[in-house]
Amino acid sequence: MLELSPTPQHTTGSPDQAVKLASQWLEAFTHRGLEERRASASTREAYSLDVTMLSRWAVAENKHLLSLDADDLTRYLSERFRQGTHPSTLARHLSSCRRFYAFLVSQGVVTHNPAEIVTAPRVARRRRRLVPDDVLGRVLRPRPLLVASAASACRAQRDYVIVRMLYDTALGISDIRLLRWPQINEQWSVVVVPGRNGVPKSFVLNAKLLDALKELRRCMAAWGFDAGDTPYCFPTSTGLPMSRQALCFAVRKWAEQCEPQAVITPSTLRQTGLAHHARRGRPVLTPTVGP
Repeated sequence: MLELSPTPQHTTGSPDQAVKLASQWLEAFTHRGLEERRASASTREAYSLDVTMLSRWAVAENKHLLSLDADDLTRYLSERFRQGTHPSTLARHLSSCRRFYAFLVSQGVVTHNPAEIVTAPRVARRRRRLVPDDVLGRVLRPRPLLVASAASACRAQRDYVIVRMLYDTALGISDIRLLRWPQINEQWSVVVVPGRNGVPKSFVLNAKLLDALKELRRCMAAWGFDAGDTPYCFPTSTGLPMSRQALCFAVRKWAEQCEPQAVITPSTLRQTGLAHHARRGRPVLTPTVGP
């Protein structure tokens, strides 16, 4: 645990010392302030990145991160908006700043939270775009694995299972890309993932998805991944989980091969599945987690 002095004399010293102190408090916020709130790993990463970007802006403006006021934060968000940052992203930046400065207030580093009086950008609601039924049927249909190697066959089956999982469950991108085999309970036909505040949630797996997962495990064994090589369901060739960008690219590539004119993202697949399941009255989230 970091032992930092909560003295408000953070504007003294050289610029390098100021940057170092700001970096230390950012690390304390990430590892202590957010963990106390039981924030997920992806949330901690996003908040840390947001405050880091603000810190770099402050350095460029010859200011100190711990001494920024509401006018500074407003100017920072305005500059990001003029650079093309989406209002929803700016709203998240502001939320990260509020959490960070609230943490500093709790530690006695600053006397007030300057982000509290900054207005968040308003985000207009957009109509959700769903995948047409005829295109969806082709995207969700497994293709013959006419490939030259076990590695290519495994990647193709991996991408197919990801596409089906996005549609058939309510799992998000991070839940899927970091999914591990022990999280799948074939007996109960559910997958269990960490929820907010550390409370696990279980999502229904239908028969087609379970069969596809079993075929994926067979393909991985043929590729050379034994049970102990990697715990991840959708690994790269190194055994590590796919990045968010790689997963999105895999989904788009799979969809284009099924329907060349279609532009399908993980979000549209997930929203289409949620809409269809709600219309049919089919649950995707189980109320309790089986043993």
